Amino acid sequence: MAKSKFALVIGSTGAIGSATAIRLAEDGWNLYLHCYRSCEKGKTLVQELSERYPSQHFSLHSFEMSSKSEMDVSFVFELDALVFAHGVTLYKEWMATTIEESDALLDTYLLAPQKLLQALYPKLKCSSIVFIGSIFGDKGASWEVAYSVAKAAQNGMVKSLAREWATLPVRVNAVQAGYIDSGIHGHLTEEDEEATISTIPLKRKGRPEEIAHAVSFLVGDESHFITGQQIAVDGGWNLIG
Repeated sequence: MAKSKFALVIGSTGAIGSATAIRLAEDGWNLYLHCYRSCEKGKTLVQELSERYPSQHFSLHSFEMSSKSEMDVSFVFELDALVFAHGVTLYKEWMATTIEESDALLDTYLLAPQKLLQALYPKLKCSSIVFIGSIFGDKGASWEVAYSVAKAAQNGMVKSLAREWATLPVRVNAVQAGYIDSGIHGHLTEEDEEATISTIPLKRKGRPEEIAHAVSFLVGDESHFITGQQIAVDGGWNLIG
C-alpha cells in the first residue's frame, strides 16, 4: 500500500494557493491548508475537497505569516511537502516607499518563512519545499523595487537552504511566476495590462493552474533529483531584457 502523503499549503485561499491545493488533492495528497484573512474561502475549499475526495484528510488552520506572530504548528503530524503560496505585492515608486513597507515585504517573504521552517524542522525529513517566487526576483521591476528585493532575498534562501538541507534530505525549489491571472495585478489599467502582455513571448497571461502543475511536479516522485532550482512559469517573459 502506498504511503499517505501530507502537505501544508501556506496561503491556500489565494488564486495560486487554492489552485495548488486542488491539484495536490487530485494527486492524492492529504492537505493542511493555511489561511489568515480569507478563512471563509478556506472553509469552502476544505468542504469541496472533502466531498470530492472523502478518503483524504483536509483541514484548515489560521495564523498570521509574520515573524512577530505566534505560529502554532502542533496540528502537523506528518509533512512530506510544504508550499509557500502566500504574499502580496507593492506597486509604488521606490523613493516613496517607506522603510516599514520594505520591512513588511522582507518579513512576509523571508523572515516569516524562516520562523515557520524552523518550527517545522523536526518534521521535515525527506520533504519537498516549494516557494512561489517571481521572475522579478531575478530581473527586477521598476515601481516594484521593494517587492523585487524581497523576492530576490527569497531566491537566495531557496538556493542556500537547498545546499544546507540536502543531506537530510530535504529538497528546496521555487516556481518563478510571471504575469499570472491571480488578481495581484489589479492596480494596472486595461491599457497597461495589454502593453504588459504584448511583451510576453507567448502573448497571454498565465493561469494559476499552470503554477500548480509545476508545484505538483516539484513535490512529486519524479523530481527527487531536483533541488535548489527556480523554474520559471512565465510564457518566456524572463527572456526579455
